Amino acid sequence: MRYILILLALLGWTDTADARWREASSRHFVIYSEADEAELRQAAEQFERYDSMLRFVTGVADPDRGPASRVTIFFVRDVQELRRIYGARQSGIWGFYLPYARGIIITPRIGYRSQRGSSVMRTSTPAAIEDSFNARGVMLHEYTHHFMFNNFNFGAPLWLSEGYPEFMSTARFEDDGSVTIGTPPWYRNNEISEARDINAQEVLLHPADNYKIQGIYGIGWLMSDYLTFDQHRTGQLAAYLHALDTGAQPEQAAAVFGDLDQLSSELRRYRTGSGFPLSRIPAAHISVGQISIRELSDAENAIMEVRIRSKRGVSRTTAPDVARDARAAAAPYPNNAFVQVSLAEAEYDAKNYVEAEAAADRAIAADPRLIDGYLYKARSMWARAEAAHDTTPRTWTAIREILAQANRIDPDDPQPLAFFYESYQPSGIAPTANAIDGLFVAQQMAPQESGLRILATRELLARNRVADARRLFAPIASSAHGSENREKVAQVMTLMQAGDGPGALAKLDELREEARRRDGEGS
Repeated sequence: MRYILILLALLGWTDTADARWREASSRHFVIYSEADEAELRQAAEQFERYDSMLRFVTGVADPDRGPASRVTIFFVRDVQELRRIYGARQSGIWGFYLPYARGIIITPRIGYRSQRGSSVMRTSTPAAIEDSFNARGVMLHEYTHHFMFNNFNFGAPLWLSEGYPEFMSTARFEDDGSVTIGTPPWYRNNEISEARDINAQEVLLHPADNYKIQGIYGIGWLMSDYLTFDQHRTGQLAAYLHALDTGAQPEQAAAVFGDLDQLSSELRRYRTGSGFPLSRIPAAHISVGQISIRELSDAENAIMEVRIRSKRGVSRTTAPDVARDARAAAAPYPNNAFVQVSLAEAEYDAKNYVEAEAAADRAIAADPRLIDGYLYKARSMWARAEAAHDTTPRTWTAIREILAQANRIDPDDPQPLAFFYESYQPSGIAPTANAIDGLFVAQQMAPQESGLRILATRELLARNRVADARRLFAPIASSAHGSENREKVAQVMTLMQAGDGPGALAKLDELREEARRRDGEGS
């Protein structure tokens, strides 16, 4: 499931030929860019300010989850480079978010100027539209998805799951360190202007039908904005979120708003009013934390383009080319861990498992604490064992020991735990209680990763914990994306709501098998 926002404006960046990659490392992000240090630091500061603002507004704590929980952001040179990496023919792709166990955002490098714009949507101008409808807005929107997945374990209806990120993504970063929210997304002007008959009952009580509501993204923004700022409804949105988070059905959660016909009337008046309020979160409530910046070495610079292409994800068609380019870039640097683990990933994706394991071994030798080196070594051994139909305990014990080594290096990294659990199925034995516990810990550490959520749901269903499985699966069932499987996902959810654990388990396995088949076809 990949969250992708298609935008219609163009904003390029002219880069110098001798630019070098730099890395900005902060509490919640690792950012790679060819920008100079000042620009990269400003970008990292704005992302940290945005995360801090979200936590202040939503009341979400900021636990120390370790470096593996950070989102990696790649700023590529321009929109043309972005589209080449994405592999899309659409002319308006501005960036995309990959909700892996370690979340990844890829976007063109952009300037971080202040946004302009009046607080009156009906007087929006092309300049205001350009400012609110740019790559930064896409990334803030997508990071809000990541934030919601990580901090709210419920299946948000579409109006909220898309409307709230729209509401937050127009945040303005003021010179005094404060953050202003509430600037209307001018690009939704037509949607909101045409939504003359807003029906709160339809939106709140029938979330499965939100896909059919014209302008639901704009309506979602309007509802999020109104429920945040209207003084007579203070606390209602938080109460609604809490109700959903504790398992309430749509009717129960919507009860916090009182008379829904009255809410509909208020929304219609609000839509046509003279302006929309803004709120400035003072700098005293915003935390940035330490940001360290380093210039990448010659070896790291040589492999960065290939690394980004690998992280974006490859197909059966593109994997051999990426592996070929990785080999050429890595050849001069056999003792560099960053380079060799990038080569291991590219070789693994191209199904060159012997070469992938060799590169992983070189990465481990260069840096014995590099977790990805152990992961690609274990996965390469795993793939070779599966191909040889090798289920001998000795083989799989060795694979699991490598994964255990990775887990000991960083117990907060979800990937070693997830692979450890998954390694039992191909070895022909049931996972141990320790492996199952590790799966649930991994899912809690990376709630945005749908594969982990599905695995954990399946494990709960196998133990007839249907109510827990239903709650864990709800974000997948309500997602605005992944339409290819929407019907089967809905069937799984319906069976769980009816208390039919065995039926839901069988349907979920059908869903997983279809996904495996598509992955095998390299689609």
